[in-house]
Amino acid sequence: MESKLVKAMNAVNDARQHLSSLTDFERLETQYIDRILAKIVDLPTDSKQKNTRRNLQMIREWMVADGCGVVLLEVLGQLYWRLGDLNSKDFEILKKSLRQQQSYFDLVQSPQSATLVMQRIKHVQECKFNAFDILMQDLDSSPGSTPSTSNASPRSQAMTRTNSCEQVLDYSMPVEKVETTDNGMEVMAWCLDAPISLEPSTLGSYELPQNDLEHTLLDFYINWFCPSRTLLTCSNTYLDLLSIADQSQSTLFAILSLSASYMKDCLMSDTERYQQADHYYAVKAVQTLGRAIRHHESTEGCLATGMLLVHHAIVNETPETEVCWTCHIGMLDVLPERDVFVHSEPALFMRYQLILAKTAQSSHRMRKTWPKCAESTDKSLDYIDPESQRICGVLGLSSQLLSLIESITTLVTDSPFTKKNYKMSSAASLEYGLANLHQWTSEVSGKALEVVNRTAETYRIAAQIYLQCRFFGYLHSSS
Repeated sequence: MESKLVKAMNAVNDARQHLSSLTDFERLETQYIDRILAKIVDLPTDSKQKNTRRNLQMIREWMVADGCGVVLLEVLGQLYWRLGDLNSKDFEILKKSLRQQQSYFDLVQSPQSATLVMQRIKHVQECKFNAFDILMQDLDSSPGSTPSTSNASPRSQAMTRTNSCEQVLDYSMPVEKVETTDNGMEVMAWCLDAPISLEPSTLGSYELPQNDLEHTLLDFYINWFCPSRTLLTCSNTYLDLLSIADQSQSTLFAILSLSASYMKDCLMSDTERYQQADHYYAVKAVQTLGRAIRHHESTEGCLATGMLLVHHAIVNETPETEVCWTCHIGMLDVLPERDVFVHSEPALFMRYQLILAKTAQSSHRMRKTWPKCAESTDKSLDYIDPESQRICGVLGLSSQLLSLIESITTLVTDSPFTKKNYKMSSAASLEYGLANLHQWTSEVSGKALEVVNRTAETYRIAAQIYLQCRFFGYLHSSS
């Protein structure tokens, strides 16, 4: 065996022996673990450091493949440098040898190891935020600079980062104890040129923070994100959520996370910074939402937060994402006041996402992986009032059309033992309903009205095509 490979294996064994000698990880020295995590999170881009980037990328991929506890093997500060001496073949031999030992998997995949690693990642993230603070404070006192006119808002100072591994997606389970730091997230932020253009009455009693990251995110949300959601002037659900955010902390966090998510893609600079803010506020939103549900707090606030989290998860979903956005809609299964859903636009938004997504899924997949609320819609959600054909600005179609689309999917995924005559009668009724549906709105006129009407009509025609193809079996070439 190559001497370099032997040295790397010895470094692994030394680390495992050291970790096994500890009864728990509370007193574990983590300086080398933190150092390598900071490097893995922020890989070097300089062409002169391509070997360093390769080594770090190998460790990162190793963590993804075997478990995040792999990084604990760096506890003595030896493994990283030894791995740098290995070629790809020797590195694979090292991993193959370790994977034949159950004690190795017991270490790298244990919940205790995962919790510790997630805590250290949070710590590294916090240090990066604090580094921004210190730099800005130093620059404020430098010659020729203009000192900040105000400190971070009390709301920002009250926020803390979590230092534990949270189970953030199970809203029915209690949140683990969270350790916090004394320092809030106080960072100077790039500010949009556009001022806050809405009248104070539009925002209810909501107080906008001054000269900090939250102000930037809310500025973007109000002046850029919300106006791009719909052409309707009086029924912009996203703007209505601001008044809810004044009373619901989880909704506020969800707004800030969604805004940061869009800003990191829109801006050419500070993308890492907004990526960190996006993740931080998203975790806080889910944590706070979980507490609100368990303590039976405002259902309206819970629904608003759920809508924003679903939106955030959909636009950030990638093929590598392990968790589907539907996990957030599972909160509907545990909310007590289901009568509120009838008049809730956030609930309608989540229902819209589920119904349209189900049109592309098999009944087997939906039963296997989707939340319980996706299996069947509560009857209280069936809109039968005269307003049901009014176009919803955020969705682009009426709730009546949404119900018809849902009925089509229910019909085609129904039991094969259902009588054919009944199915044919139901399909004919749906066909008639779609042909005679007249969606409308009175909020806008002119070109804006034309766009809104054409969008709603496109949905209606698409529903007709969906019925013809999925139930009757027509092909695109059918006349």
